[in-house]
Amino acid sequence: MMNHLDLSLLPWLGAVNAMHDAVVLANAIYNMVDISSGSITKAYEEYYSQRYHRLDSQIQRSKSLTAVMGGQVFMAMRRTH
Repeated sequence: MMNHLDLSLLPWLGAVNAMHDAVVLANAIYNMVDISSGSITKAYEEYYSQRYHRLDSQIQRSKSLTAVMGGQVFMAMRRTH
């Protein structure tokens, strides 16, 4: 089960990703042909296709950096040796 910490980003990564998300979503909305549910769905799918993989890699990188900065990697290595 995933908790809210599993999706956390370091503050500076979160802020940059929020700005990128806003631009990509604004562009997807701007390019909508009309305001039908089909166009809204298509705009969201475009946003998702552009942002999901990038954000997922940022979350994984953030987890790694948090572990290193918090000393968890060092402590885990120390316990195994």
